[in-house]
Amino acid sequence: VAISARSIGPIFFRTGYTISKQDVTVTPDLSEIVVNSPFGQGGQFERKVDTFDALAGVSGGGFTLAGSFKEDHADNPIFRTDFLTRQRYRVRGSWAAPKFVRLGLAVERTGQKNDQPDIGLEGKIRQSTADFEFTPMTALSFRGSYSQYRADSNISYRVPQNFNIAESVHSEKGNALEGGFSVLLKPFSFDASLGQFQNTGTTPFHLNRYRVRVVYDFQEKTGVAAEFARDRYTEPFPSLGTYLAKRYGLFLRYRP
Repeated sequence: VAISARSIGPIFFRTGYTISKQDVTVTPDLSEIVVNSPFGQGGQFERKVDTFDALAGVSGGGFTLAGSFKEDHADNPIFRTDFLTRQRYRVRGSWAAPKFVRLGLAVERTGQKNDQPDIGLEGKIRQSTADFEFTPMTALSFRGSYSQYRADSNISYRVPQNFNIAESVHSEKGNALEGGFSVLLKPFSFDASLGQFQNTGTTPFHLNRYRVRVVYDFQEKTGVAAEFARDRYTEPFPSLGTYLAKRYGLFLRYRP
């Protein structure tokens, strides 16, 4: 059940309440000990999640500011990584100048917890993003964004050798930088972008990504497109995860 208002003057809002019921059949596997059950690793499980979410904001004069809140409560975890409570906060603001510039900023925080003594799960995720678009003329536009990401979690587990209880701690910290531009000169269009993703913490990695796309519409509804994509993924330690991937594509476009 939900209620929303798109525009009451400069104000808009939405609020709702959801009940989700899950009936799950789990087939046990000898290599996995993850199900939260004292009777074994398989069987029939039920889980109910109550969710409340709300969003409110104000818009006017090219500015928009909105905030949202979402809270989940579960009655029973099925797997050890299932939460009992989860909360998410999000704030988003943007400013658009007529025809030329748009600036945006978003901040989000999510926390989840399962405080049962034999699980002790707790996790936090924080993410912030700033982005822009600049269109000096109809045929040319630029875009870019910068993001920061931080995730920390811990959970109890049983040591296989002696069955003692220990704590597993996982932490990640990353940032992403992306940018690109587009040119539209009918019947041609050109789009290029690049991105760099870097993560430090428990699983460090580095990813460079490039994209190029050229389109030629030789008729009003028909055209051809050519694409090129390149990804290079590296890790600081010897790993099978390091790779270089390239993709070439030629496509026929039709718009009915």
